[in-house]
Amino acid sequence: MIQGAVSFTKAFVLVLAALAADAADVPLTPLSLPGATTRLYRDAVPEPVRLHIFQPLGEPSSAPRACLLVFFGGGWWRGLPSTYWPAWAARHGLVGVAADYRTRERFGATPIESVADARLALRWVQSHAEEIGVDPARVVVLGTSAGGHLALWTALNAPPIRLLAEESPLRSPAALVLLSPVTDTSPETGFHPERFGAEAILFSPLHQALDALPPMLIIHGDADEVVPFAQSERFVARLRAAGGACELVTVPGAGHDTRYKHDDAARGEACIEAFLRAQNLIKNKSISSSCTSLTGVRAAPFDQPQ
Repeated sequence: MIQGAVSFTKAFVLVLAALAADAADVPLTPLSLPGATTRLYRDAVPEPVRLHIFQPLGEPSSAPRACLLVFFGGGWWRGLPSTYWPAWAARHGLVGVAADYRTRERFGATPIESVADARLALRWVQSHAEEIGVDPARVVVLGTSAGGHLALWTALNAPPIRLLAEESPLRSPAALVLLSPVTDTSPETGFHPERFGAEAILFSPLHQALDALPPMLIIHGDADEVVPFAQSERFVARLRAAGGACELVTVPGAGHDTRYKHDDAARGEACIEAFLRAQNLIKNKSISSSCTSLTGVRAAPFDQPQ
């Protein structure tokens, strides 16, 4: 009996140690980001969900500005907001917003809850536009990987019934910038459909009505083994067939987890800047190199590895 009790105690201690190790591996949710002011947009457990707002550099403007709202990637499972693209936006005269959202790793959330957060984040920016110096008609949404999926769901007009109308954006974004995006979550050809369960098709952008989407830029490596380049090809073909405007920039030889290289980063940023200028969303003097073809570029300069 004593030996059995000792064995049970050892097993219990091992379980607690394993749980503690798992908890130690979960990254802390950032309460702030350097250079940003932080606002809460959803009360959640274990942490409220935050937006980190970067104001443009230089003299304050009395006129409302365009805004870049950014969603990180990580398969709706992991990931953290970063300063990179919001700070880039601020250098170009836009208000940059790094959105956090509920992920599986930190909040025990489903991808459907991630989608709900993305839509509510855009609604918050639009409804607080005067307060943060933003023109609500000129909000661009940028997303990387699964963040690209969330960006699309801020613009799709017919969300599944599980998403609340009172948390929907007040209007569509002015434009979308999607970097190696997830556009298909269907069981047959999609990215991790099991994470959506029976609602994989309902939350697959490829399978929605695409006729009312804003102009968009997609940048994707053709050697991506995580989110296949074919996803973007199929999505762009359907979008254009529906009358949508989309520029697809192919990065030859680039995979999904490619890190920055200086020349490639400059080219990628220049393509994004040129696209936003064409939409009249960047008006200050250019600070990027020219947007030349990315043919031959072997590294994708588009955010942290996912």
